Amino acid sequence: MIYRRKPGYVVLIRQRVANKKPGATPMPNTSSRLKTLASLPSYAMADWSGHRVYTRGQDYQSDGRVMDLAVTREGDLLAWVMGGERYATLVKLLDNDTLGSCCSCPYGYEGKHAVATLLEFQKRYRNKALVPMAEEDDPRWSELEEVIGEEECREDEFEDDELDEEEILSEDAPGETTVPESQLASQLQSLEKEELVNLILKFTAMYPTLTQSLSFLLGAGDNETERLIESVRGDLANLASCATSVDYWFEADDLADFSEIKHRLQLLLEKDHADEILEMGEELLATGNQIVETVDDDGVLAMELEECLLPLVEALRQCRLPESERFLAALHLAKEDDYQLLPKLEEYLLEEREAGVWDDVAEELLSQLQAEARGSVAWIELTPYKRDLISDWAIVALSHAGRTDEILPLCEREAQITGNYIRVVERLIDAGSLDSAEKWIWKGLRDGGGVRPVYHDRLVTRLRDIRKKQEDWAFVAALDAERFVHNPHSDSFFTCVDSASHAGAGDVVREALLAYLETGTLPTEQEQWPLSRTGWPAQELVSRHQFPLLNLLIRIAIEEKTPDRVLHWYEKLEREGVYHSENLLDDIAEAIRDHAPGRAVQIWKDLAEGLIAQVKPKLYIEAVRYLHKAAKTMKRVDKGEEFLVYLQDLRREHVRKKRLMEAMEGLECS
Repeated sequence: MIYRRKPGYVVLIRQRVANKKPGATPMPNTSSRLKTLASLPSYAMADWSGHRVYTRGQDYQSDGRVMDLAVTREGDLLAWVMGGERYATLVKLLDNDTLGSCCSCPYGYEGKHAVATLLEFQKRYRNKALVPMAEEDDPRWSELEEVIGEEECREDEFEDDELDEEEILSEDAPGETTVPESQLASQLQSLEKEELVNLILKFTAMYPTLTQSLSFLLGAGDNETERLIESVRGDLANLASCATSVDYWFEADDLADFSEIKHRLQLLLEKDHADEILEMGEELLATGNQIVETVDDDGVLAMELEECLLPLVEALRQCRLPESERFLAALHLAKEDDYQLLPKLEEYLLEEREAGVWDDVAEELLSQLQAEARGSVAWIELTPYKRDLISDWAIVALSHAGRTDEILPLCEREAQITGNYIRVVERLIDAGSLDSAEKWIWKGLRDGGGVRPVYHDRLVTRLRDIRKKQEDWAFVAALDAERFVHNPHSDSFFTCVDSASHAGAGDVVREALLAYLETGTLPTEQEQWPLSRTGWPAQELVSRHQFPLLNLLIRIAIEEKTPDRVLHWYEKLEREGVYHSENLLDDIAEAIRDHAPGRAVQIWKDLAEGLIAQVKPKLYIEAVRYLHKAAKTMKRVDKGEEFLVYLQDLRREHVRKKRLMEAMEGLECS
């Protein structure tokens, strides 16, 4: 089985886990699923989660952070995992042999907590240690329901004897029990006052920050608020300072613990100091931006900061400012939020408000847009992007205030200032004014100095949409061809061929585009070219290409499922030494494995050996994934024994590489 990770694949959040009626029998394949989870090789887990996340999961498991591991009636894994906080984590094997997970942490899925849970289960399985059944009232279900949605991850009735314990494992690890909150409350209530005070003092001695929290909540100390605010600023500044001093490959989890900062902000909210939080909001956000832009960590720090800064959004709701001023304060934060550290901010901005509030907001924003040119608005230093942000929210405010007749004129004025013609065009299209929309499109396309590249392509796309709606397929195909020449890509190739087919010229256009990729001769200069020019004023940057464009020719051949052409262009690519990515080689091998299995296997072996030669343990898992593909292909053509000999030689050559030997464990069984 291959567990390939899919971009944006949120398995459990998208898929409902069916609830079962009381007394239902176990799923017939429960034990089989558990055995499969227990035997997953390391490279399969790393392929699913990503190598960096897998490594962090290994650390979490080895540090003993997985608590109260349990299995469900369906054969899923449920655990508490200790991170910045305690998180509920669910891991399952789906029916299509892909892994799925869900976690109450900010990351949500396919994260280090899921990897740690799976690794802990595998360890217990190997040691024949019992993993107990999850109870119906397990508190982790309620935490996961908040992530997935009401009842989506809850398994209903369970019975302890629903699974054969010999099929599942031995006894719970000592010291891994969690006392229910209700039971703890009952125990505390039974204590005498002196006992309770002594217990609290004992914990404040063990956890010094608890002293500050209790002191603040109880109102002790005249300067506690100021000290708490300064501690928030100091902690963030220290983290920012650390971030700037580490190297490029800095491991974010070794540094970033924002939980104490968030806790202090929440304390300030508890004591009605929302205004004070808001006053330092811009400072907090600026420091967060500095940390994120300094550290390349695959977004881990950004997620931690999102969680840390949540009280800042809540402070907007609790502060004493008038409603319209709260909105403007929130918009100012949005303008400064370069890395989307406040994703809940837009939700706040879009909350329902009275028409009068929206009217006040609209007036203020329109006034600022008009005054900005005179330099009279100190807090807005408007780049075109930030001016668009202000005008976008002015449009929202005008709409909610019932002043919709002012929106199109505003869009037209702003288009000539910021180059954002697309807003005008899309409003005209929505209103059915296609002729007017096309006039604005051409105005924008010919405004070479004003329109921004991000809008340029969208304008061309809208022009194509209008002509497609009018069934002007010859123009659509010609425009697609010009876009392809401007930026050759496999997607734009097939789009052009499809539109040309509607115009009755699919085969001719396909051959002309392929000839362009091979020789560099523009389609419009080829004798049989059937399409006219559109007048789109794009530069045809032909000089930047070195023909033939072998990588693209290979991609097209792969998508057209013509393995002989894939092999033809691959051999030319090898002879000419053209740069090619590891992913392309992997895709080439997949495309030709039935047509030329020997060549496919050699590609995978070369890829694996190249990774092994780099002597970086984190690459060994990827190397073994290629060897796994090669092994399956050799077995299919009855050359499994020959490949086993190769693997034995490889093991002997690299026997001192312990991590590689671990990764290769079980590969012979592929």
